[in-house]
Amino acid sequence: MPVRISVVAHTLRHLSGDAGGMELHGANLAIKSYLKAFLSDERTEALEVFLEPVDYMDKAALAEAAQAALPEWRRGQGALRFYPSHHLPDVFADGTERIMWCIDPAYMARERAVRDRFATAPTPLVVDTHGLGHHSLWRELAPLARAEPVPFDTLLCLSQAIKTGFEAAFDGFLGGSRPCGIDVVPRAVDTKVFAPASPEWKAKARQLLKVPASVDNIVLYLGRLTPNHKADLVPLLSAFTSAAGPKDFLLVVGPENAPGYRDSLVKEAERLGLSGRAMFRSELDPDFRSIAYAASDIFVFPGDTVQEALGNTVCEAMAAGLPVLCSDWDGFKDLVVDGETGYLVPTYWIPGTRRSEEVSPLSELVSHYLMLAQSVWIDTEAMTARLHDLLASPGLRQRLGANGRARAERMLAPEVVMGQKFDLFEDLIEAARAESPEAKARRAGNSGLGMICPRSVFASYATGDLATVAAQVRISQKGKEVLQGKAGVALYDEVLAVTHPALYDAVLHGLAEADRPQMAQTLVEECSRKLGVDTDDIWFHLGVLAKRGYVNLKPMKHSR
Repeated sequence: MPVRISVVAHTLRHLSGDAGGMELHGANLAIKSYLKAFLSDERTEALEVFLEPVDYMDKAALAEAAQAALPEWRRGQGALRFYPSHHLPDVFADGTERIMWCIDPAYMARERAVRDRFATAPTPLVVDTHGLGHHSLWRELAPLARAEPVPFDTLLCLSQAIKTGFEAAFDGFLGGSRPCGIDVVPRAVDTKVFAPASPEWKAKARQLLKVPASVDNIVLYLGRLTPNHKADLVPLLSAFTSAAGPKDFLLVVGPENAPGYRDSLVKEAERLGLSGRAMFRSELDPDFRSIAYAASDIFVFPGDTVQEALGNTVCEAMAAGLPVLCSDWDGFKDLVVDGETGYLVPTYWIPGTRRSEEVSPLSELVSHYLMLAQSVWIDTEAMTARLHDLLASPGLRQRLGANGRARAERMLAPEVVMGQKFDLFEDLIEAARAESPEAKARRAGNSGLGMICPRSVFASYATGDLATVAAQVRISQKGKEVLQGKAGVALYDEVLAVTHPALYDAVLHGLAEADRPQMAQTLVEECSRKLGVDTDDIWFHLGVLAKRGYVNLKPMKHSR
């Protein structure tokens, strides 16, 4: 049965073909790939995208995003639907079952509160996870730990280690209960784009990278260049120096997230005598990745940070048929089968992190990550030995790489991962249908999860409230010109996206027909009754028209 999927998006770049202006990292690339995958899957009835009103008003950007995200066979079918975020209550009131896809656990409480408030049909919340290391996340998850659990919602973890981490957080220092189910589904990798290279393509890729023709074997690291968020590469330089021969080459590729880190690696490589045998490239177009894999013979990833979750580039390298040498860390353990698809290097926590843990709320995110990463030791001697074995044996590389490719096809191919997702969606919707009537109390109690900004907090700021202060209203000359077709209603883009022409037309026509001042309360009630909408909506439109000078408001008295 086709599924409708709703997502609150923070940028149209997650749908558009151009990633410019968006930080290039695994989470953003994953969000882009999944939204596009949903639209390419016939099991998706429609993808509803809720945007900030100002983004919704950029029609050219909406068209570009739709063109980039929709496969040709789905265009013109209404499969991609854009709404300003303020229209979510109206959309969720349609009685349609849907999956609410949350792009990060940091937004889970907010989106659960909105779902509970407005959804009129079974609407499981599925939360995509990218990592759980940043201490600011705990502030977002703490209210959920104290809320009543929802069995048909789920945190969708990328690896067993991430699942265990979330369980430990909710069961331990968050001091509450698990707010939902916790499932494991890995990240998909395009096994058509990332595939073993032919000898001809490998030679061409090396030319494109300007690798010296004398090189026999290339050892590749691909990922962000930062000891804070990915990997301290100094141990890798040491291992390569000890394990590699004169015709072996180290290729380090990735955007520099820690300013100056690339230069520090270059200096360390020079100190180790690797000049001419190592290349460090800090520019990385997403399309460049397949070239780097094609040129290489071994993939190495000594990950040591808690920010890591699964390892997108490890997935891609396996799909590309490269043997993978990586730390025995986090999601890597789910991907790499030691001795079969590559090698896992023993990795250990070093005692002594208590102080950095206790002051972590005072630390900047990158500083906290770095402190934790420096407390992770990867057995460099073991890494050196495994790297030496791989460099010395083409047959071993071929066997491990072929096994890795087969594992990627079985475990990570898009059709496999999307199948797991849609099977889960079906199970969650079925569970949501069985929700008991007592759930109404849970839904009402969750209204505070989203940290809404109630106007009541600011009630004392104003002279009074027009709902309780009698006021006269009449149409202005500017408003009459709108009704005469001489001008349009000019509103800010953000406001225009959340107003309805029928409502301000009703207000203006109601005033023009009377051709005299009316009581604002009476006008609002008449328009509400005539149009069948809430009086609050009429009040808002009346207020906007007054601010822009299309009507004149005159309070009869002031109160304090």
